[in-house]
Amino acid sequence: MNALTAVNRLLQAASKRGSVLENPLVRRVGVLTALGAFCAGLALALRAHPDLLTVLDYRAWLLVFPLVPITLLANSAQFWLTARLIGVTVGLPRAVLVTVLSAAANMLPLPGGSLVRIAALKSHANTYGQTTLATIFIAGCWLGVTLTLAGLALAYLEFRPAAIVCVSSGLLALGVFAGLLLSHGAAASRWLVGLVAVQTGMVVVGAIRLWLCFEAVGMSVALPQATVLTLSNVIASLIGIAPAGLGITEALAAGLAAAIGISAASGFLAAVLNRISNLIVVGPTALLLHAMDMKGRPPGSTAGNETSRE
Repeated sequence: MNALTAVNRLLQAASKRGSVLENPLVRRVGVLTALGAFCAGLALALRAHPDLLTVLDYRAWLLVFPLVPITLLANSAQFWLTARLIGVTVGLPRAVLVTVLSAAANMLPLPGGSLVRIAALKSHANTYGQTTLATIFIAGCWLGVTLTLAGLALAYLEFRPAAIVCVSSGLLALGVFAGLLLSHGAAASRWLVGLVAVQTGMVVVGAIRLWLCFEAVGMSVALPQATVLTLSNVIASLIGIAPAGLGITEALAAGLAAAIGISAASGFLAAVLNRISNLIVVGPTALLLHAMDMKGRPPGSTAGNETSRE
């Protein structure tokens, strides 16, 4: 039994058993802890920047808002490619709708985003376990891509030991999860290449958003530094204990910022501004698309009727 097979079996067993994060008590404690960490971190960050509201560069912050739809479109492309990889046909309009609704569901104190995507990928030929595994493999590829790009950014910033660790870990994760995805019955390797390209674009757009948020709080940073901080969003998403990584994303951003010579308070505030930008755009967009979808859907139809197996 090779290494990929062993990892695949472990993940299959884990998906059947269910995550400890699905326990209501664990989630409740996790959400309250994350919320407390968010409030405490925000208080400390505002203490370091007491004049934030007067010095905030609203022009730089407003430039973040047009990038949120680009992020949503990239996520939609990722979902569409995920479907293609497991042989499920999903139209691009449906992919956009599912992505926006899953982003909105992620704001709730439950793993809503993942549930929406998994349900949308479920077809008569796929079990929920299979689609869950595919979602895990895609997340692993995303982690690998982000670690690799963050490592290259660290190398540019001359943090060589950390760069070596990040790049080697990223390539390892990318190789393992890409191999698992293909061995799991992926339709064609070309879809995997497209997936990695889309995920690379997601990291780049995320870095630009953070860079603009730093500019908004009066901290000039280099784009490679912002690229390193994109790890905070990926890791928080994988932990999945709080809605949209609340508190965890910001804490990780603060820690990563301090590690590469940026004010931790500025890193925290930049992540907060990035989150607010996302909330302002995603919430109304989800409501609008959902209303349009329900209006245009025949009575008795469901989203699953538009998903088929190739």
